[in-house]
Amino acid sequence: MIKKILLAGYFGYGNFGDELLVEIFKKRMPENFKIDTAQKMAKQPLMTLSKILKNDAFVFPGGSIFQDETSLKSVFFYILTIFFALISGKKVFLLDQGFEITNKFVLKVLKIALKKVKMLSVRDHVSFNILKSIGINAFLSADPVFSLELPDLENISPKAVGIIPRGNFLLLKEPLKEIQQNFSDLPLKIAIFSEKDRPLAEKIKKLLSLQTDIKKISKLEDLIDFFKQTGLLLCAPYHAVVVAYICGINFRPLIYSKKVESFLKYVEGKNRKKVCLEYKNLNCLNFNFFLNLLRGVENANFNKS
Repeated sequence: MIKKILLAGYFGYGNFGDELLVEIFKKRMPENFKIDTAQKMAKQPLMTLSKILKNDAFVFPGGSIFQDETSLKSVFFYILTIFFALISGKKVFLLDQGFEITNKFVLKVLKIALKKVKMLSVRDHVSFNILKSIGINAFLSADPVFSLELPDLENISPKAVGIIPRGNFLLLKEPLKEIQQNFSDLPLKIAIFSEKDRPLAEKIKKLLSLQTDIKKISKLEDLIDFFKQTGLLLCAPYHAVVVAYICGINFRPLIYSKKVESFLKYVEGKNRKKVCLEYKNLNCLNFNFFLNLLRGVENANFNKS
């Protein structure tokens, strides 16, 4: 029976969205499971492989590390760890994953690996269709954030304009101009999800001659507090957009990536509360199925979408 679990993903770099996935996973797991996390996997390959050998299961709890937009080297390494875990006799689970792969060779190698995993679920229709195109069936789930009980901030009055940047300054140029024209009486506040976003945040601060400090978001509570302190947002990171959507706060997305674009495209024109309930049910159903597999319930009944 599986008792020791190793979590895999873009962990250890201080990026709020990825660390939140670890926190959610740990809170949902029964206490009788021992959970470890592979930190900075690509930078510590030998440590990662050693940890795989010491655990019973290798679990990717969410995120979108399987993408070839920024690096082919990284995505091949993550696929390699799946092969290593499988060869070592470990159970491999990919939960609520986002896939953004266009390279045909990467897809061929990925297909071989995914055919052998114990469970595979994706967080969006785009990822589902990418895998379907290479003959891989996955469970359609949703991002784990939808499983959380978050406050409804739909009717909050704007006190300030909050900016959570990522990408480049050009994304902010027009939205900022629009905000300054329509809400010139509101102060501006800046928060970041990762230290990698700080140079962009500093540039915004300098260009707008802001005296405010840049807030580093480390916990979910920090993000909710930032929402409440502002009430009007310009945000780029995927999980900033998702949490803002769930809370119903007034926000303007800064579309810097395909994952943000595909999420917004799916929810456009739909009732927010119904979407949130649909996604919560999907995610909880998938996670319960995952728990059954961990407990050895091999005949668990779950139909793939």
